[in-house]
Amino acid sequence: MKRVTNKELISVILINIGLLAAAVYMWLIYDRRQTIIKSEEPIQNYSVLEVNCRRRTSSSIFIEFNGKQYYVAVARDKCIQFDPQKIKLFYDKERDKVYEESGAMVRHLVPNFILYLCSCVWLFVTIRRRNKDKRIIINSHMKTKQQVFFLTKLDIIKMMSKVEKRIPIEYVLMGTFTSEVVRRENTISKFTELGHTNYGNWISMDNRYMVQPLNSKVNSRILKQKDGSFHYIIELSSNPKGVELSTGGIYEKAEKVLIAGRIAYFAGSSEESKAIYKEIMKAMNECSIKKNNVFVSSEALSLLNDGWRLTYNYNAPCDKDFK
Repeated sequence: MKRVTNKELISVILINIGLLAAAVYMWLIYDRRQTIIKSEEPIQNYSVLEVNCRRRTSSSIFIEFNGKQYYVAVARDKCIQFDPQKIKLFYDKERDKVYEESGAMVRHLVPNFILYLCSCVWLFVTIRRRNKDKRIIINSHMKTKQQVFFLTKLDIIKMMSKVEKRIPIEYVLMGTFTSEVVRRENTISKFTELGHTNYGNWISMDNRYMVQPLNSKVNSRILKQKDGSFHYIIELSSNPKGVELSTGGIYEKAEKVLIAGRIAYFAGSSEESKAIYKEIMKAMNECSIKKNNVFVSSEALSLLNDGWRLTYNYNAPCDKDFK
């Protein structure tokens, strides 16, 4: 299906607004004419100059009233069997218009409102298609490439130290903060909380770092709270040069549990993020082994042999753990 362009969406919106305006205008005319019909008497002192009965277009009569001439639309059946005594004409002083009684019938409103409802359906379908297109575009650009691992704090410092020597990088603490001050360091070892987590799931919400080129700009998403304060969210989707390093680590709420970590970046992002990811993967290969598509260090394997759980989710059954 063809994608909905901005031009197409704007056109549908303008058509919808135009039909709404036309429907409202017709309603106001109808309401005004009904008010006149109920409050005033039909005009009497007019003369019919011409009767125009048409098959394909609207019929009308041409009259003279108060020294002025007016075309008045009439129903075709009344035009064919024209009888001035049976036709009631009313005069709108404000608009200087003469109209026939049936000209204020509800049936004249129905086509306009049907057209407007159809345009609403059209607009709804267009917006829905547009949102679907945006989701497709976002998903195509936001597919993550990631690698899961089981590494201890010392493993991560050893691995990232190799990367730090090869390319100029820095680490930015990711998450939601009440201050717009960004915490960034040029070496991973300066984060003392590294290698520990309070979350039992491998996609931990703490100790997450964005690895990016040194001195790069950090973009944050700002959310206003109900109390008027602001939250500043630093996330990978707003920083295309970055790579996420979620360290996982020792689970603080249980004994002998090591939660998995991951490195990840958006596949459709920048060349800088791809280069950083490549260097981290190179260092990871040098510092650990790959088993069942997961990297695990010798120290983590020692913990496993000592009865530790190496798990992706603490609350999942133990048979789902890394073995």
